[in-house]
Amino acid sequence: MTKPTYGRASTLLTIRESRTVVFRMGCIVLTTLAIMVSLPAWLRKLEHGPTLFHLSQESTPAGEHVSEISAPASPGQSNAGETARHQMLAEFLAKRYRVSAEAVERFIHLAYSAGQVTKLDPLLILAVMAVESSFNPIAESVMGAKGLMQVIPHFHQDKLRTAYGAQLNVMDPETNILVGAQVLREYASRTGNDLAAALGLYAGTGPTSDSPYASKVLSERQRLEQILRRVPQRTAVERALDGKNRT
Repeated sequence: MTKPTYGRASTLLTIRESRTVVFRMGCIVLTTLAIMVSLPAWLRKLEHGPTLFHLSQESTPAGEHVSEISAPASPGQSNAGETARHQMLAEFLAKRYRVSAEAVERFIHLAYSAGQVTKLDPLLILAVMAVESSFNPIAESVMGAKGLMQVIPHFHQDKLRTAYGAQLNVMDPETNILVGAQVLREYASRTGNDLAAALGLYAGTGPTSDSPYASKVLSERQRLEQILRRVPQRTAVERALDGKNRT
Protein backbone atom coordinates (compact mmCIF):
# COMPACT_ATOMS: atom_id res chain seq x y z
CA MET A 1 0.00 0.00 0.00
CA THR A 2 1.47 3.35 -1.01
CA LYS A 3 2.01 5.90 1.78
CA PRO A 4 0.56 9.42 1.36
CA THR A 5 3.02 11.89 -0.10
CA TYR A 6 2.18 15.04 1.83
CA GLY A 7 5.36 15.27 3.89
CA ARG A 8 6.90 18.00 1.69
CA ALA A 9 3.69 20.07 1.71
CA SER A 10 3.53 19.83 5.50
CA THR A 11 7.14 20.98 5.72
CA LEU A 12 6.44 24.02 3.48
CA LEU A 13 3.40 24.90 5.59
CA THR A 14 5.51 24.76 8.76
CA ILE A 15 8.13 27.03 7.19
CA ARG A 16 5.46 29.56 6.16
CA GLU A 17 3.98 29.54 9.65
CA SER A 18 7.42 30.05 11.15
CA ARG A 19 8.07 33.01 8.85
CA THR A 20 4.72 34.52 9.85
CA VAL A 21 5.55 34.12 13.54
CA VAL A 22 8.99 35.67 13.05
CA PHE A 23 7.48 38.59 11.10
CA ARG A 24 4.91 39.24 13.81
CA MET A 25 7.53 39.03 16.56
CA GLY A 26 9.71 41.47 14.62
CA CYS A 27 6.81 43.94 14.40
CA ILE A 28 6.20 43.62 18.13
CA VAL A 29 9.88 44.19 18.90
CA LEU A 30 10.06 47.26 16.62
CA THR A 31 6.88 48.72 18.14
CA THR A 32 8.19 48.12 21.66
CA LEU A 33 11.49 49.82 20.82
CA ALA A 34 9.66 52.83 19.34
CA ILE A 35 7.56 53.19 22.50
CA MET A 36 10.63 52.90 24.73
CA VAL A 37 12.41 55.61 22.74
CA SER A 38 9.48 58.06 22.82
CA LEU A 39 8.34 57.34 26.39
CA PRO A 40 10.95 59.44 28.27
CA ALA A 41 10.13 62.55 26.19
CA TRP A 42 6.40 62.01 26.70
CA LEU A 43 6.89 61.60 30.46
CA ARG A 44 8.93 64.82 30.60
CA LYS A 45 6.13 66.59 28.78
CA LEU A 46 3.60 65.16 31.19
CA GLU A 47 5.69 66.18 34.19
CA HIS A 48 6.57 69.73 33.17
CA GLY A 49 4.10 70.77 30.52
CA PRO A 50 0.53 70.12 31.70
CA THR A 51 0.17 73.03 34.11
CA LEU A 52 0.84 75.79 31.61
CA PHE A 53 -0.81 73.87 28.77
CA HIS A 54 -3.98 73.26 30.75
CA LEU A 55 -4.14 76.82 31.98
CA SER A 56 -3.60 78.31 28.53
CA GLN A 57 -6.66 76.41 27.28
CA GLU A 58 -8.84 78.52 29.58
CA SER A 59 -6.94 81.80 29.33
CA THR A 60 -8.36 85.09 28.12
CA PRO A 61 -10.20 84.93 24.78
CA ALA A 62 -8.57 86.76 21.91
CA GLY A 63 -9.23 90.47 21.92
CA GLU A 64 -10.43 90.65 25.52
CA HIS A 65 -8.58 93.18 27.64
CA VAL A 66 -8.73 93.92 31.35
CA SER A 67 -7.54 97.48 31.67
CA GLU A 68 -7.97 97.72 35.43
CA ILE A 69 -5.83 94.73 36.28
CA SER A 70 -3.49 94.17 33.36
CA ALA A 71 0.18 94.84 33.90
CA PRO A 72 1.49 97.98 32.21
CA ALA A 73 3.31 97.22 29.00
CA SER A 74 7.07 97.54 29.15
CA PRO A 75 8.44 96.98 25.63
CA GLY A 76 12.18 96.89 25.33
CA GLN A 77 12.75 96.11 28.98
CA SER A 78 16.15 94.46 29.29
CA ASN A 79 16.77 91.22 31.13
CA ALA A 80 19.15 93.07 33.42
CA GLY A 81 16.43 95.59 34.27
CA GLU A 82 13.91 92.86 34.93
CA THR A 83 16.37 91.03 37.16
CA ALA A 84 17.04 94.22 39.11
CA ARG A 85 13.30 94.72 39.64
CA HIS A 86 12.78 91.16 40.81
CA GLN A 87 15.70 91.39 43.20
CA MET A 88 14.45 94.69 44.58
CA LEU A 89 11.01 93.22 45.18
CA ALA A 90 12.53 90.10 46.76
CA GLU A 91 14.63 92.14 49.18
CA PHE A 92 11.63 94.20 50.24
CA LEU A 93 9.25 91.26 50.64
CA ALA A 94 11.82 89.10 52.42
CA LYS A 95 12.32 91.77 55.08
CA ARG A 96 8.65 92.69 55.36
CA TYR A 97 7.40 89.11 55.76
CA ARG A 98 10.54 87.55 57.27
CA VAL A 99 10.96 84.88 54.64
CA SER A 100 13.82 83.67 52.46
CA ALA A 101 14.80 86.14 49.74
CA GLU A 102 15.68 83.24 47.41
CA ALA A 103 12.25 81.65 47.90
CA VAL A 104 10.43 84.95 47.40
CA GLU A 105 12.41 85.66 44.24
CA ARG A 106 11.18 82.36 42.81
CA PHE A 107 7.60 83.28 43.72
CA ILE A 108 8.11 86.61 41.94
CA HIS A 109 9.22 84.83 38.77
CA LEU A 110 6.19 82.54 38.98
CA ALA A 111 3.87 85.53 39.53
CA TYR A 112 5.21 87.23 36.41
CA SER A 113 4.74 84.01 34.41
CA ALA A 114 1.19 83.59 35.71
CA GLY A 115 0.48 87.24 34.94
CA GLN A 116 1.60 86.73 31.36
CA VAL A 117 -0.66 83.69 30.92
CA THR A 118 -3.76 85.19 32.59
CA LYS A 119 -3.19 88.84 31.60
CA LEU A 120 -3.06 89.96 35.23
CA ASP A 121 -0.72 92.47 36.79
CA PRO A 122 1.98 90.34 38.48
CA LEU A 123 2.17 92.90 41.30
CA LEU A 124 -1.50 92.23 41.98
CA ILE A 125 -0.79 88.50 42.17
CA LEU A 126 2.06 89.15 44.59
CA ALA A 127 -0.17 91.43 46.67
CA VAL A 128 -2.79 88.66 46.93
CA MET A 129 -0.08 86.24 48.05
CA ALA A 130 1.11 88.71 50.68
CA VAL A 131 -2.36 89.18 52.16
CA GLU A 132 -3.45 85.55 51.84
CA SER A 133 -0.41 83.66 53.11
CA SER A 134 2.42 86.11 53.88
CA PHE A 135 4.40 84.07 51.32
CA ASN A 136 4.12 80.84 53.26
CA PRO A 137 3.82 78.07 50.61
CA ILE A 138 2.45 75.53 53.12
CA ALA A 139 -0.16 77.81 54.68
CA GLU A 140 -3.59 76.23 55.23
CA SER A 141 -6.75 77.79 56.62
CA VAL A 142 -9.51 76.21 58.69
CA MET A 143 -11.72 76.42 55.58
CA GLY A 144 -9.31 74.26 53.59
CA ALA A 145 -7.62 77.04 51.59
CA LYS A 146 -4.08 76.00 50.74
CA GLY A 147 -0.77 77.44 49.66
CA LEU A 148 0.48 80.85 48.64
CA MET A 149 -2.77 81.98 47.01
CA GLN A 150 -4.99 80.06 49.48
CA VAL A 151 -6.76 78.03 46.81
CA ILE A 152 -9.59 75.78 47.99
CA PRO A 153 -9.20 72.58 45.93
CA HIS A 154 -12.81 71.49 46.42
CA PHE A 155 -14.09 74.48 44.43
CA HIS A 156 -11.49 74.44 41.67
CA GLN A 157 -11.06 70.82 40.66
CA ASP A 158 -11.46 71.79 36.99
CA LYS A 159 -8.29 73.87 37.22
CA LEU A 160 -6.36 71.25 39.14
CA ARG A 161 -6.52 68.67 36.36
CA THR A 162 -4.23 68.67 33.37
CA ALA A 163 -5.23 68.16 29.76
CA TYR A 164 -4.05 64.55 30.26
CA GLY A 165 -6.40 64.06 33.23
CA ALA A 166 -3.67 64.02 35.86
CA GLN A 167 -4.29 65.63 39.24
CA LEU A 168 -2.11 68.65 40.03
CA ASN A 169 -0.66 69.28 43.47
CA VAL A 170 -2.27 72.44 44.86
CA MET A 171 0.61 72.87 47.31
CA ASP A 172 3.16 73.16 44.52
CA PRO A 173 3.97 76.91 44.29
CA GLU A 174 3.80 77.02 40.49
CA THR A 175 0.43 75.27 40.38
CA ASN A 176 -0.94 77.27 43.30
CA ILE A 177 0.02 80.64 41.83
CA LEU A 178 -1.25 79.77 38.35
CA VAL A 179 -4.58 78.46 39.59
CA GLY A 180 -5.06 81.38 41.99
CA ALA A 181 -4.33 83.85 39.20
CA GLN A 182 -6.77 82.07 36.90
CA VAL A 183 -9.50 82.21 39.55
CA LEU A 184 -8.96 85.94 40.06
CA ARG A 185 -8.97 86.50 36.30
CA GLU A 186 -12.32 84.73 35.99
CA TYR A 187 -13.79 86.82 38.80
CA ALA A 188 -12.59 89.99 37.08
CA SER A 189 -14.35 88.96 33.87
CA ARG A 190 -17.49 88.05 35.81
CA THR A 191 -17.65 91.47 37.51
CA GLY A 192 -17.04 93.51 34.38
CA ASN A 193 -13.38 94.10 35.30
CA ASP A 194 -14.25 95.70 38.64
CA LEU A 195 -11.07 94.93 40.55
CA ALA A 196 -12.45 95.55 44.04
CA ALA A 197 -15.47 93.35 43.31
CA ALA A 198 -13.25 90.62 41.87
CA LEU A 199 -11.08 90.66 44.99
CA GLY A 200 -14.22 90.50 47.13
CA LEU A 201 -15.27 87.35 45.31
CA TYR A 202 -11.79 85.92 45.73
CA ALA A 203 -11.99 86.50 49.49
CA GLY A 204 -15.46 84.97 49.62
CA THR A 205 -17.14 88.16 50.87
CA GLY A 206 -19.02 88.87 47.65
CA PRO A 207 -18.60 91.44 44.86
CA THR A 208 -18.68 94.53 47.07
CA SER A 209 -16.87 97.74 46.15
CA ASP A 210 -15.90 98.57 49.75
CA SER A 211 -14.28 95.27 50.70
CA PRO A 212 -11.61 95.61 53.44
CA TYR A 213 -9.82 92.69 51.82
CA ALA A 214 -9.66 94.51 48.49
CA SER A 215 -8.30 97.61 50.23
CA LYS A 216 -5.51 95.56 51.84
CA VAL A 217 -4.54 93.93 48.55
CA LEU A 218 -4.56 97.21 46.63
CA SER A 219 -2.51 98.94 49.33
CA GLU A 220 0.07 96.16 49.14
CA ARG A 221 0.22 96.44 45.36
CA GLN A 222 0.78 100.19 45.70
CA ARG A 223 3.75 99.52 48.01
CA LEU A 224 5.24 97.17 45.45
CA GLU A 225 4.77 99.76 42.72
CA GLN A 226 6.64 102.28 44.86
CA ILE A 227 9.50 99.82 45.30
CA LEU A 228 9.79 99.37 41.55
CA ARG A 229 9.91 103.12 40.99
CA ARG A 230 13.18 103.20 42.91
CA VAL A 231 14.93 100.78 40.57
CA PRO A 232 15.67 103.22 37.69
CA GLN A 233 17.01 105.77 40.20
CA ARG A 234 19.20 103.15 41.80
CA THR A 235 20.63 101.95 38.51
CA ALA A 236 21.25 105.53 37.37
CA VAL A 237 23.32 106.21 40.50
CA GLU A 238 25.25 102.99 40.00
CA ARG A 239 26.00 103.95 36.39
CA ALA A 240 27.20 107.36 37.52
CA LEU A 241 29.49 105.80 40.12
CA ASP A 242 30.83 103.37 37.55
CA GLY A 243 31.64 106.28 35.24
CA LYS A 244 33.57 108.08 37.97
CA ASN A 245 35.52 104.94 38.82
CA ARG A 246 36.61 104.59 35.21
CA THR A 247 37.97 108.15 34.98
